[in-house]
Amino acid sequence: MKIITTFVGLILSGLCIIEASEIQSNDGIEQAAEDTRRLIETMKVSGELTEVIDVDLSHRIIVTTGQKTSIQEDEDTDSETSSYSSADDLSKELDEQTISATGTPTKKIHTLSLAKTAMNDAAFAEVTDRLVRTVCFENHDSILDLSFNGLTSRSVSQIIRWIDESHVKFINLHGNPKCSMRYIGNLCQALKVSMQGNEKEVQRLMSHIIFLPKYYIYQAKTRVKVYRQLWENGYLPDDWAEVQKAYYIALSKNKPVFFPEEVFDKDPDADFR
Repeated sequence: MKIITTFVGLILSGLCIIEASEIQSNDGIEQAAEDTRRLIETMKVSGELTEVIDVDLSHRIIVTTGQKTSIQEDEDTDSETSSYSSADDLSKELDEQTISATGTPTKKIHTLSLAKTAMNDAAFAEVTDRLVRTVCFENHDSILDLSFNGLTSRSVSQIIRWIDESHVKFINLHGNPKCSMRYIGNLCQALKVSMQGNEKEVQRLMSHIIFLPKYYIYQAKTRVKVYRQLWENGYLPDDWAEVQKAYYIALSKNKPVFFPEEVFDKDPDADFR
């Protein structure tokens, strides 16, 4: 009986050690991310980061860590999973382009592109947790391109974090079927809930969000009732259409940009019924 008790005790002790090790490992990752964030903030203030680059992590399939593990277990070779990226994969690629061999940040980012990656809300939540506090955007006209993914208004908390923690200027959501164009109202309402009904905060956040293609801005401003109603209801800032234009100017890096001022033949509200 004593032997069995001792054996069980050893097992439990081992489990405790493993659990403590995992906790310590997670704490270590979080501490490293926090140290990097503080170093970046210090270097931004001191002006040590002068080179500005664009980082393109688009045109791949971004999945959660759990999904990637399942995919790898189901496939025979790693080559078949090379098109799948998790938050950790993105972090490594980002570090390779912006962090020196000594672990010192060396570059600021103008545009971070995660466009066309089939990223859903769950994967975006992991990406946000991993990157939002370590990405070093330049101070003016910086861009987080999330266009043409599978995000919905359920990602509102992550969007707020990118605006308030990374201080990115523009977040492009165009092409996410459930939170841009005709569905931008869903995002506005989710922001209002998150901001506990504070319309000024909703307008502040919406001044960072791009939800229209360049060719549709004039049409939306002059003829589409949905956007006028969102503005009248206090969701959109007064200069919301100019914000959309400012994004495309920033994207072109201040090169001349043409904004079509045309009126489409079809009823502009037809898509919103």
